[in-house]
Amino acid sequence: MDTNLPFYGSNLIFDNFGTKKSSWGPYLEKAWAKTNGNYEIIEGGYQKEGFAFMTGCPTQKISLSSANAATNVATAWSTLTAAT
Repeated sequence: MDTNLPFYGSNLIFDNFGTKKSSWGPYLEKAWAKTNGNYEIIEGGYQKEGFAFMTGCPTQKISLSSANAATNVATAWSTLTAAT
């Protein structure tokens, strides 16, 4: 049985998400890898692909890295609140 999570050295990869340092990231990645066969098959891609597959919900990528980050944050928040 394959029960390994991804590690780099002694550190769990994709650990400590958010302000409360939750550890759901490695488990989501593990589920996505098992769905697709193994980790080598999922070496590239976007998180939204895994979220869409696992939840059945539509996803959208919103970039917050451009020069006008304040506008992008407002746009992202507006998009999120409109989706509820």
